[in-house]
Amino acid sequence: MLIFLHGTDTFRSRQQLKKMIEKFKQDRDPQGYNVAVLDCSKEDGGKVMEQILSAPFMSEKRLVVLENFLSTTKIGDLQAEMLKRVSGKTLPESTVLIFWEEDLKPKTKVAKELFEKLSKEKFSQQFDSLAGFKLQAWIEAEFKTRGGKINQRALQYLAQNIGSDMWRLDSLIEQLINYFEGAKRLRN
Repeated sequence: MLIFLHGTDTFRSRQQLKKMIEKFKQDRDPQGYNVAVLDCSKEDGGKVMEQILSAPFMSEKRLVVLENFLSTTKIGDLQAEMLKRVSGKTLPESTVLIFWEEDLKPKTKVAKELFEKLSKEKFSQQFDSLAGFKLQAWIEAEFKTRGGKINQRALQYLAQNIGSDMWRLDSLIEQLINYFEGAKRLRN
């Protein structure tokens, strides 16, 4: 199975990746023996391919996460091999392979071709930066998820002044909720 997570909103794509890894561990591999997360800009191609082709240990499936596979020039030969395997559907069926891309600019011609192929996969998700109503809806949902509330004026202020910096918004939401929880405890 191939999964492709990409886009300029790295916060939400990282959240999705984390959920997928946790779900895999919960459903198939509580010890985490069959989960490998590799930053391809730092790894050599041999190790990456070894992880992809390895058989699962005491499990039916193995999860391999390849970060920045398309945006690095370090593993050009491996990108060509991966394009061939994805096109020919010759990856091991026991491997769940997740491509996570921070940068939407593939550096090589082969990486561009692979990007096009992966973008058409059934489990491809693009995380674009949020703005306007979608950003406000996300902020409001985050407050509710974390057990807090936000009034409309504060919501608009955050959306207009912080914008789509989701990492900063996440931190501010957490701070605001903790502040109000602490103030609530002091009153009681």
